[in-house]
Amino acid sequence: MNEGSKVVKVRRQMTSYLIASYPLDSIRRPHWSDVSGGVYARAPQPLLHAYVMCDEMLEGEIDHSGEHGPCPHEIKVCIVKKDNDPEIYDEVKSAAEPRPERRLSCREDALRIVGERQPILGPVLRWELELRGHGQRNMSQVLPRMVRKHELSTTRSGHSLQYSLPSEKANNTKSDE
Repeated sequence: MNEGSKVVKVRRQMTSYLIASYPLDSIRRPHWSDVSGGVYARAPQPLLHAYVMCDEMLEGEIDHSGEHGPCPHEIKVCIVKKDNDPEIYDEVKSAAEPRPERRLSCREDALRIVGERQPILGPVLRWELELRGHGQRNMSQVLPRMVRKHELSTTRSGHSLQYSLPSEKANNTKSDE
């Protein structure tokens, strides 16, 4: 590799300790995503990702088993800002579409959904939250906490809970519109 070559350091997931170097010109289709390649790990926010050929690595090591197909093939990688020279990172970032806005938290989404559709059955609320990318485990912690903090009210409807905003919040939501 000559000294003038530009190198990008990549990981398979944001949290991986394995880092590999690839030539800048081998980075394909840079984009923002909150889902990694390989094991499809979800990040808390959109990060810069791209595709590389698994056999074009210059040095280092990356999480790659070859289980997704015979090598060589394209793999999705995460380009972490702190791993790279700022000029190189900015060059890759400028080739991607603008970064999407932050995803709403499970709590924020729940308040929005319940405010728009109250009263709403628990299974329907959980389905709506899952469609927005929130996991079952997160919902099972967030929803009861919201009820304890009086951010949501519940009533029984058959075998399910029915969620609504407490009466004072419901009135504020309607007056905001």
